[in-house]
Amino acid sequence: MTSVLSKPTPPISTPAGRPSAIAIEHLGKTYRTGVAALKDVSFTVEEGKFFGLLGPNGAGKSTLISCLGGLATPTSGRIRVRGLDTATDRRAASLQLGIVPQQNPSGTLAL
Repeated sequence: MTSVLSKPTPPISTPAGRPSAIAIEHLGKTYRTGVAALKDVSFTVEEGKFFGLLGPNGAGKSTLISCLGGLATPTSGRIRVRGLDTATDRRAASLQLGIVPQQNPSGTLAL
């Protein structure tokens, strides 16, 4: 699979012409062990909208949030937050996010 990170593309925009709050394009993450946690994930979240990720254990939810928040590096694809590419403007993009982790009954945090 060819990485989309190096291909310049215009930001995904809302109908009003503003960049999407979050734009995830063809995101992939394969760990060194060969486990592919994310395969060609694409979606957008418009400004002012809330969203959540639901799925069974092992579906890639934590991996996606880790990539979005800059804790993990995608193997392929692109993530933009308010038009800022997380590959080139990670710090500025992360300042635009509010990620709320889940607290397990044991008191430990999980993404």
